[in-house]
Amino acid sequence: MNYQQLEEICSSRDICIWGYGRVGKSYAYITLRCAAANILCYCDNNFRKNETFMGIPLLRKEELLEKSNIYVFIAIRDLTAQEEISLLL
Repeated sequence: MNYQQLEEICSSRDICIWGYGRVGKSYAYITLRCAAANILCYCDNNFRKNETFMGIPLLRKEELLEKSNIYVFIAIRDLTAQEEISLLL
């Protein structure tokens, strides 16, 4: 995905960052904010109740799957886990 494609996605859909570690809370957050994304939520397999980052809530994957018109930006380093999450979505 190039930056223009990222901007197009961010301008038409809400965003969920899947990954609540260093990659999700730093690299993905900064990149998506630069693209003027509306980051609706985070999601992670290691859910922690009432957790937020920069005012953005962490949701359970079941809550995420109930949402519509949301683009999930997978922001984790483990390639196997990335593929597993892609299949889940």
